[in-house]
Parts: sequence; structure tokens; C-alpha cells
Amino acid sequence: MFCSKCGTQLPDDAMFCGECGAPTRNYRQQQAANAWQETPVQQPYAEQPDYGWNGQASVMPDDNTAAVKSKFSGGSKRGILMAAGILVIAVLAGLLYVKVLKPGTPQDTVHRLEKAMEDLDVEEMIACFDEETRQAYEDGMSEYGDMADGMTGLLGMAGGLGIGPEVTITVTDVDYDGEDACTVSADIALSFMGESQEDSMDLPMKKEGKKWVIDGTASDAVMGEIF
Repeated sequence: MFCSKCGTQLPDDAMFCGECGAPTRNYRQQQAANAWQETPVQQPYAEQPDYGWNGQASVMPDDNTAAVKSKFSGGSKRGILMAAGILVIAVLAGLLYVKVLKPGTPQDTVHRLEKAMEDLDVEEMIACFDEETRQAYEDGMSEYGDMADGMTGLLGMAGGLGIGPEVTITVTDVDYDGEDACTVSADIALSFMGESQEDSMDLPMKKEGKKWVIDGTASDAVMGEIF
């Protein structure tokens, strides 16, 4: 080994140069090793609780964060459940209004009749008429018993299979006579098995409760368009 300062050759285990007294690399390595051993191990920083005026320790930052997260997590779930409940109530209220509370219009009854005719649903067609006509229909059906039920069932089955006529009823005018009566003018077009028929008719209507029904005097004209 040679001295890094004056170049004198030195023993391999020399700590200092015999000529100039400069420390050798052995001495520097030894000093570095001693410094490493004497350096204390640094402990992770642990934040101490902050004691308030009443001597109670305040919540540590990590604990506070966890508490806030827990609070808002529970609040979010409750908020979602509350919003879902409000939505369900709103939907039910809307259905109740549409099905029960909303007053019907003559056009609603015409649309219902149109669909019933396409489906060959005789009972639904009769439901578009006034109470006297519905009762007369039930009385007439009871006289024929099972035969009438079978015929109605066959017509409904045919309509369900798409064998019924194509029906279009277009309301052209509604002439009201007070609040509870009117006359609906409509054009009706039927197409069945390659044959088409178009006609115009007047449907006298009256109110039963909140819905409009066709006066029984027009039942023959309407049924005559189908049968």
C-alpha cells in the first residue's frame, strides 16, 4: 500500500504514513465503520395527542379521518335509500293518478275501442259502452251460456294470434254538450283478409265517473263495423 499524500510505500495494515503522518485508507474505513455503529436508529414519528383545556385528548388525525369517513359512508347509504324510497312513492303516485284519479277523455275511449277491435276482444269493446249496454250484453250472453263464452274465447284467441282486423279510428271532431255529454265524429278504416272498408260515424258519449263511455244507442253501428 502507498501513501495517498507523499507516495511512500507502507505496510498493508498501516493506519498512518510514517513519512508525512497522513491517515491511510485503513484509518478512514475504520472511522466510517465506527461512525455507522454509533449512529442511533431513528424511530418512526408518532404524533402525540393534543390535550385540550379540559385535559381530554383530542382525536388523532387518522382516527378523525376514519370517523369522518364512517359518518359520511353511513349518510350516503341513508341518502341513497331515502332517494330510492322517494322515487318509488313518486312512481306509485303517478300510476295512481293515471289509473284512478286522472279524468279520462273521449279520445281515450276511442283509442281503447280501436285496440279492442283489433284484438277481437269483445268484452273490452263492451266495456267502452255505458252501464245499460254492458248489462244488456251480460244478460244476452247468459242466455247462450257456454256457446257464447266459447265464441268470445275463440275471437280473443284469434286476435291474440294476430288474425284480427287492422283498425284505425281517427277522431275528427268532439262536440261537447255541457260537461258530461259529447258527440265524437270519427273516421274508421278496417282491413281484414285483403278487404278494406272505410266509413265515418258519430259516437254519442257521456261521462260515468271520471271516464267517458259510448252511449248504447251507437252500439249497433260500432258492432256492425266488425261483424
